[in-house]
Amino acid sequence: MYKSSFTKSFSSIYVRFNEDIKKIVDESIDTICEFPERGKPLRHFKNIRSKRVGVLRIIYTIENDKVIFLVIGHRKTVYKDLEKFF
Repeated sequence: MYKSSFTKSFSSIYVRFNEDIKKIVDESIDTICEFPERGKPLRHFKNIRSKRVGVLRIIYTIENDKVIFLVIGHRKTVYKDLEKFF
């Protein structure tokens, strides 16, 4: 199982979710840490992957034995938020 790390952007959005959404996101984070290669590779961003959670997307990258969660958000806006990292 990979270790997890969260950016400030990811954490600041995550804390605003209600408990039901947090539970679903937490389960997805656990799954990603077990099998990070299952996420969809993003074409325009090297080494960046996406996991669908309903209308939300979890965007992350894999570095050695660590999964770094970059941003989470609605599928219509999350990719614009991701561009801020590059």
